[in-house]
Amino acid sequence: MSRKTLLLAASVALLSSAATLAQAADILEPQIIELPEPVMPVAAPAHGGWYIRGDVGYSKNKMSDVDYITAGLANVGLPNVKGVLGTGVLKGSLSDSYSFGAGVGYDTGNYLRVDLTADYFSKANFKGSSTGECPGNPTFTCTTTDTATYETLSLMANAYIDLGKYHGFTPYVGAGIGGTQVKWGTLSNDYADAAYSGFNEKHNGHTSWRYTYALMAGASYDVTDCVAVDAGYRYRSVAGGKMFNIGNGVAASAPIGSSSTGPGHDKGIKSHEFRIGARYKFGGCGTAKTADYQPDYQPVYK
Repeated sequence: MSRKTLLLAASVALLSSAATLAQAADILEPQIIELPEPVMPVAAPAHGGWYIRGDVGYSKNKMSDVDYITAGLANVGLPNVKGVLGTGVLKGSLSDSYSFGAGVGYDTGNYLRVDLTADYFSKANFKGSSTGECPGNPTFTCTTTDTATYETLSLMANAYIDLGKYHGFTPYVGAGIGGTQVKWGTLSNDYADAAYSGFNEKHNGHTSWRYTYALMAGASYDVTDCVAVDAGYRYRSVAGGKMFNIGNGVAASAPIGSSSTGPGHDKGIKSHEFRIGARYKFGGCGTAKTADYQPDYQPVYK
């Protein structure tokens, strides 16, 4: 066999081997199956709607002093004693109380909520003391122990700004204005001085509506799409007004006479309230929530 024939046969063998290897590589190479582009989760758009709410709370009450008029004691067995117009100050404090409230509101779905609320506050006890002229003897000063009750019903229009949502929690701030019906019970004055022990003076309490404003802060948590629980703080300021009317003195042992002390005006009530409640939103149930995050799809080889 000639050299040319050998070279030609070797070339053919090499080409055949290369073709076989290439075909085998094509068979062994995995096929890539293209999957559709993954759809990333999208947060459900904010939705507004009407809601109702209910709240209970604990209120720490603080009041300013009470001013009252002292007209003196005239014609109480001392013909020469005439009534003298003056002023007095009744100092005292209020006990804490509980509140129970309900309301209806609207959530705009854009960080703003508004609602109308009514809150009833249980009776708080007032206890104070005052000094003034003694019954039938304006030349001496007597001290009295004074007690009464305080009860209110508050109607408020409120607005809140939601500060974003964080893992279901929504912090907020708010403010409100409205009116409060203040109902003072009968004010009782008991003279502490031994010489006038047993002398008691009663003043009929006064009821009136007063301007009120409030500042709020707190946070809510979404239990479901339409139910949220709420915990917060509210500062409430009730304007001053009339507290009691002119009183009638009653002697336990001797007819000392009648008093003309009063009327009295308190200078306003401040409350620090801690509240917890719930809101139910109409039309919000079933709204899709934000889907859980899924990792990017990876190609699957066959």
